[in-house]
Amino acid sequence: MWVSFLLAFGSMAGLWIVARNQRIGWAWCLAMEIPWTIYAFMVKQQGLAVLCIFYAIVYLSNLVKAVRGKQQVSEHVCKCDCNLREETERENVQS
Repeated sequence: MWVSFLLAFGSMAGLWIVARNQRIGWAWCLAMEIPWTIYAFMVKQQGLAVLCIFYAIVYLSNLVKAVRGKQQVSEHVCKCDCNLREETERENVQS
């Protein structure tokens, strides 16, 4: 019984991590589904195992979106930062 509490704590920690860093958080949540699935089979709860697999699919999808989104955001930030630097340099030259 205590195993399920440890697994629940680990899963909740993953959701907390998602709020701070999506890539690490979704990867953590995805990894937590492995022990959950093993636990489901150990306690002979096949329905829980199916649920864990579906959660893993959702977490994997969210991880892929976070990785792709992070790359796009990084490129966008770089362009904005470069434009900001160019404008600042122009203002300094004109002054």
